[in-house]
Amino acid sequence: DHERWPLSSPSRERNTQLARPKTATMSMEKVSMHTDTDFSNMDVEARVKSLADVEVTDIAQRYKMQEELGSGAQATVYKGQNKKTGGKVAIKVLESQELEDDELFDALRMEIGLLRQLNHPYVVNVVEVVRDKSYIYIIQECLSGGELFEHLLAKGPFKEDYALAIFAQVCLAVEYLHSVDVVHRDLKAENIVFAAKGSPVIKFIDFGGACTWAQEEGLTGLVGTPQYVAPEVVTGFGEDKPTDTPYGKGCDMWSIGVL
Repeated sequence: DHERWPLSSPSRERNTQLARPKTATMSMEKVSMHTDTDFSNMDVEARVKSLADVEVTDIAQRYKMQEELGSGAQATVYKGQNKKTGGKVAIKVLESQELEDDELFDALRMEIGLLRQLNHPYVVNVVEVVRDKSYIYIIQECLSGGELFEHLLAKGPFKEDYALAIFAQVCLAVEYLHSVDVVHRDLKAENIVFAAKGSPVIKFIDFGGACTWAQEEGLTGLVGTPQYVAPEVVTGFGEDKPTDTPYGKGCDMWSIGVL
Protein backbone atom coordinates (compact mmCIF):
# COMPACT_ATOMS: atom_id res chain seq x y z
CA ASP A 1 0.00 0.00 0.00
CA HIS A 2 1.30 3.45 -0.87
CA GLU A 3 1.21 5.92 1.98
CA ARG A 4 -0.23 9.35 1.29
CA TRP A 5 1.55 12.40 2.56
CA PRO A 6 -0.19 14.31 5.34
CA LEU A 7 -2.39 17.10 4.09
CA SER A 8 -0.84 20.54 4.14
CA SER A 9 -4.13 22.22 3.31
CA PRO A 10 -7.47 21.83 3.17
CA SER A 11 -16.68 -12.18 -12.33
CA ARG A 12 -13.88 -10.71 -14.28
CA GLU A 13 -15.88 -10.08 -17.44
CA ARG A 14 -14.09 -8.11 -20.15
CA ASN A 15 -16.17 -5.20 -21.39
CA THR A 16 -14.63 -2.56 -23.58
CA GLN A 17 -17.93 -1.04 -24.71
CA LEU A 18 -17.96 1.81 -22.23
CA ALA A 19 -20.00 4.67 -23.58
CA ARG A 20 -19.49 8.27 -22.49
CA PRO A 21 -21.92 9.01 -19.63
CA LYS A 22 -24.91 11.02 -20.70
CA THR A 23 -24.97 14.60 -19.49
CA ALA A 24 -28.34 13.96 -17.83
CA THR A 25 -26.74 11.58 -15.34
CA MET A 26 -24.31 14.06 -13.86
CA SER A 27 -24.15 17.60 -12.59
CA MET A 28 -21.97 19.89 -14.70
CA GLU A 29 -22.30 22.95 -12.44
CA LYS A 30 -19.07 24.28 -10.99
CA VAL A 31 -18.45 22.97 -7.50
CA SER A 32 -18.04 25.56 -4.78
CA MET A 33 -16.88 25.16 -1.19
CA HIS A 34 -17.11 28.86 -0.37
CA THR A 35 -18.65 29.66 2.98
CA ASP A 36 -18.65 32.63 5.34
CA THR A 37 -18.69 30.33 8.38
CA ASP A 38 -15.60 30.49 10.60
CA PHE A 39 -14.86 26.87 11.51
CA SER A 40 -11.58 27.58 13.29
CA ASN A 41 -13.20 28.59 16.58
CA MET A 42 -15.87 25.86 16.58
CA ASP A 43 -15.85 23.28 19.34
CA VAL A 44 -16.15 19.58 18.48
CA GLU A 45 -19.92 19.51 19.00
CA ALA A 46 -20.45 22.36 16.54
CA ARG A 47 -18.08 20.81 14.01
CA VAL A 48 -19.86 17.46 14.10
CA LYS A 49 -23.25 19.18 13.84
CA SER A 50 -22.08 21.12 10.77
CA LEU A 51 -21.26 17.86 8.96
CA ALA A 52 -24.21 15.67 9.97
CA ASP A 53 -27.50 15.30 8.12
CA VAL A 54 -29.14 13.14 10.79
CA GLU A 55 -28.71 12.71 14.55
CA VAL A 56 -29.61 9.40 16.22
CA THR A 57 -29.14 7.92 19.67
CA ASP A 58 -27.87 4.67 18.11
CA ILE A 59 -26.72 4.00 14.54
CA ALA A 60 -28.62 0.68 14.76
CA GLN A 61 -31.81 2.73 14.37
CA ARG A 62 -30.92 3.30 10.70
CA TYR A 63 -28.20 0.83 9.71
CA LYS A 64 -27.11 -2.69 10.54
CA MET A 65 -23.33 -2.71 10.99
CA GLN A 66 -21.62 -5.72 9.43
CA GLU A 67 -18.05 -6.83 8.81
CA GLU A 68 -15.07 -4.48 8.71
CA LEU A 69 -13.87 -3.58 5.21
CA GLY A 70 -10.77 -1.63 6.16
CA SER A 71 -9.27 0.86 8.58
CA GLY A 72 -6.93 3.82 8.67
CA ALA A 73 -5.36 6.12 11.24
CA GLN A 74 -8.61 7.90 12.16
CA ALA A 75 -11.43 5.90 10.56
CA THR A 76 -12.73 2.36 10.12
CA VAL A 77 -14.98 1.32 7.23
CA TYR A 78 -17.69 -1.30 7.66
CA LYS A 79 -20.13 -2.98 5.34
CA GLY A 80 -23.67 -2.10 6.36
CA GLN A 81 -27.32 -2.42 5.46
CA ASN A 82 -30.02 0.22 5.41
CA LYS A 83 -32.71 -1.08 7.78
CA LYS A 84 -35.52 0.62 5.89
CA THR A 85 -34.61 -0.23 2.30
CA GLY A 86 -32.35 -3.25 2.77
CA GLY A 87 -29.76 -1.60 0.54
CA LYS A 88 -26.06 -2.30 1.02
CA VAL A 89 -23.81 0.57 2.06
CA ALA A 90 -20.30 1.29 3.26
CA ILE A 91 -20.08 3.07 6.61
CA LYS A 92 -16.99 5.11 7.47
CA VAL A 93 -16.82 5.58 11.24
CA LEU A 94 -14.83 8.23 13.11
CA GLU A 95 -14.81 9.20 16.74
CA SER A 96 -16.28 12.68 17.03
CA GLN A 97 -13.43 13.74 19.30
CA GLU A 98 -11.01 13.28 16.38
CA LEU A 99 -12.49 16.43 14.83
CA GLU A 100 -10.60 18.52 17.39
CA ASP A 101 -7.75 18.24 14.89
CA ASP A 102 -8.12 21.22 12.54
CA GLU A 103 -6.40 19.51 9.62
CA LEU A 104 -8.54 16.38 9.86
CA PHE A 105 -11.74 18.40 10.21
CA ASP A 106 -10.89 20.57 7.19
CA ALA A 107 -10.11 17.51 5.06
CA LEU A 108 -13.29 15.72 6.13
CA ARG A 109 -15.42 18.83 5.58
CA MET A 110 -13.94 19.21 2.10
CA GLU A 111 -14.45 15.53 1.24
CA ILE A 112 -18.07 15.44 2.40
CA GLY A 113 -18.87 18.79 0.80
CA LEU A 114 -17.43 17.77 -2.55
CA LEU A 115 -19.09 14.35 -2.64
CA ARG A 116 -22.46 15.93 -1.85
CA GLN A 117 -22.13 18.05 -4.99
CA LEU A 118 -20.41 15.63 -7.37
CA ASN A 119 -22.65 13.42 -9.52
CA HIS A 120 -20.94 11.04 -11.93
CA PRO A 121 -21.12 7.31 -12.73
CA TYR A 122 -17.44 6.84 -11.90
CA VAL A 123 -17.34 8.78 -8.61
CA VAL A 124 -18.47 7.20 -5.34
CA ASN A 125 -21.81 8.47 -4.01
CA VAL A 126 -22.29 9.71 -0.47
CA VAL A 127 -25.72 8.83 0.92
CA GLU A 128 -25.80 10.79 4.17
CA VAL A 129 -23.82 11.67 7.26
CA VAL A 130 -25.17 10.40 10.58
CA ARG A 131 -24.03 11.20 14.10
CA ASP A 132 -24.68 9.86 17.56
CA LYS A 133 -23.27 10.88 20.93
CA SER A 134 -19.74 9.63 20.26
CA TYR A 135 -19.28 8.91 16.56
CA ILE A 136 -19.84 10.31 13.09
CA TYR A 137 -20.84 7.91 10.30
CA ILE A 138 -20.30 8.72 6.62
CA ILE A 139 -22.68 6.52 4.62
CA GLN A 140 -21.58 5.76 1.06
CA GLU A 141 -22.61 3.35 -1.66
CA CYS A 142 -21.06 -0.07 -1.15
CA LEU A 143 -18.31 -0.90 -3.65
CA SER A 144 -17.57 -4.60 -3.30
CA GLY A 145 -15.27 -5.29 -6.26
CA GLY A 146 -11.96 -4.46 -4.58
CA GLU A 147 -9.25 -1.91 -5.34
CA LEU A 148 -7.62 -1.70 -8.74
CA PHE A 149 -4.34 -2.07 -6.84
CA GLU A 150 -5.43 -5.42 -5.41
CA HIS A 151 -6.47 -6.67 -8.85
CA LEU A 152 -3.09 -5.72 -10.30
CA LEU A 153 -1.30 -7.57 -7.52
CA ALA A 154 -3.47 -10.67 -7.98
CA LYS A 155 -3.56 -10.82 -11.78
CA GLY A 156 -0.48 -8.96 -12.94
CA PRO A 157 -0.58 -6.70 -16.00
CA PHE A 158 -4.00 -6.50 -17.66
CA LYS A 159 -4.58 -7.43 -21.29
CA GLU A 160 -4.77 -4.38 -23.51
CA ASP A 161 -8.52 -4.41 -24.15
CA TYR A 162 -9.32 -4.65 -20.44
CA ALA A 163 -6.76 -1.99 -19.53
CA LEU A 164 -8.26 0.35 -22.13
CA ALA A 165 -11.75 -0.17 -20.69
CA ILE A 166 -10.56 0.74 -17.19
CA PHE A 167 -8.45 3.66 -18.34
CA ALA A 168 -11.32 5.12 -20.37
CA GLN A 169 -13.39 5.36 -17.20
CA VAL A 170 -10.52 6.97 -15.31
CA CYS A 171 -10.17 9.62 -18.03
CA LEU A 172 -13.91 10.30 -18.14
CA ALA A 173 -14.01 10.73 -14.37
CA VAL A 174 -11.06 13.15 -14.39
CA GLU A 175 -12.58 15.05 -17.32
CA TYR A 176 -15.75 15.49 -15.29
CA LEU A 177 -13.96 16.57 -12.09
CA HIS A 178 -11.89 19.14 -13.94
CA SER A 179 -14.95 20.45 -15.81
CA VAL A 180 -16.47 21.38 -12.44
CA ASP A 181 -13.13 22.72 -11.12
CA VAL A 182 -12.34 19.89 -8.72
CA VAL A 183 -8.83 18.42 -8.50
CA HIS A 184 -8.53 15.01 -6.81
CA ARG A 185 -4.78 15.31 -6.00
CA ASP A 186 -4.40 11.67 -4.92
CA LEU A 187 -5.23 9.54 -7.95
CA LYS A 188 -3.71 6.08 -7.55
CA ALA A 189 -4.66 2.43 -7.99
CA GLU A 190 -5.67 2.17 -4.31
CA ASN A 191 -8.25 4.96 -4.77
CA ILE A 192 -9.93 3.34 -7.77
CA VAL A 193 -12.40 0.63 -6.76
CA PHE A 194 -14.53 -1.78 -8.78
CA ALA A 195 -18.25 -1.31 -8.20
CA ALA A 196 -18.92 -5.03 -7.68
CA LYS A 197 -17.22 -8.38 -8.00
CA GLY A 198 -16.88 -9.25 -11.68
CA SER A 199 -17.94 -5.76 -12.76
CA PRO A 200 -15.70 -3.75 -15.12
CA VAL A 201 -17.10 -0.48 -13.72
CA ILE A 202 -14.78 1.54 -11.48
CA LYS A 203 -15.35 4.42 -9.09
CA PHE A 204 -13.05 7.05 -7.63
CA ILE A 205 -12.91 7.12 -3.83
CA ASP A 206 -11.04 9.05 -1.11
CA PHE A 207 -11.55 12.75 -1.75
CA GLY A 208 -9.79 13.71 1.48
CA GLY A 209 -7.04 15.46 -0.46
CA ALA A 210 -9.29 16.93 -3.14
CA CYS A 211 -9.85 20.64 -3.53
CA THR A 212 -11.67 23.15 -5.68
CA TRP A 213 -9.52 25.04 -8.18
CA ALA A 214 -9.65 28.68 -9.27
CA GLN A 215 -7.58 30.16 -12.08
CA GLU A 216 -6.62 33.24 -10.08
CA GLU A 217 -5.38 31.30 -7.05
CA GLY A 218 -4.28 27.84 -8.13
CA LEU A 219 -3.54 25.17 -5.52
CA THR A 220 -0.86 24.91 -2.86
CA GLY A 221 0.09 22.34 -0.25
CA LEU A 222 1.98 19.08 -0.24
CA VAL A 223 -0.85 16.63 -0.96
CA GLY A 224 -0.65 13.24 -2.63
CA THR A 225 1.21 9.94 -2.64
CA PRO A 226 4.96 10.12 -3.41
CA GLN A 227 4.89 7.46 -6.14
CA TYR A 228 2.15 9.31 -8.04
CA VAL A 229 2.66 12.99 -7.21
CA ALA A 230 3.47 15.59 -9.87
CA PRO A 231 6.81 17.47 -9.74
CA GLU A 232 5.11 20.87 -9.40
CA VAL A 233 3.44 19.75 -6.17
CA VAL A 234 6.76 19.09 -4.44
CA THR A 235 8.78 21.95 -5.97
CA GLY A 236 10.51 23.87 -3.20
CA PHE A 237 9.47 21.61 -0.34
CA GLY A 238 12.39 20.62 1.88
CA GLU A 239 14.34 23.76 0.95
CA ASP A 240 15.20 26.55 3.34
CA LYS A 241 12.96 28.94 1.42
CA PRO A 242 10.30 26.91 -0.39
CA THR A 243 8.67 28.67 -3.32
CA ASP A 244 5.19 27.25 -2.66
CA THR A 245 4.36 28.05 -6.30
CA PRO A 246 0.67 27.40 -7.06
CA TYR A 247 -0.14 24.42 -9.26
CA GLY A 248 -3.28 23.29 -11.05
CA LYS A 249 -5.30 20.49 -12.60
CA GLY A 250 -2.22 19.13 -14.33
CA CYS A 251 -1.19 17.34 -11.13
CA ASP A 252 -4.01 14.85 -11.76
CA MET A 253 -2.80 14.34 -15.34
CA TRP A 254 0.65 13.38 -14.07
CA SER A 255 -0.92 10.82 -11.72
CA ILE A 256 -2.88 9.38 -14.62
CA GLY A 257 0.40 8.98 -16.51
CA VAL A 258 1.90 7.08 -13.60
CA LEU A 259 -1.18 4.90 -13.40
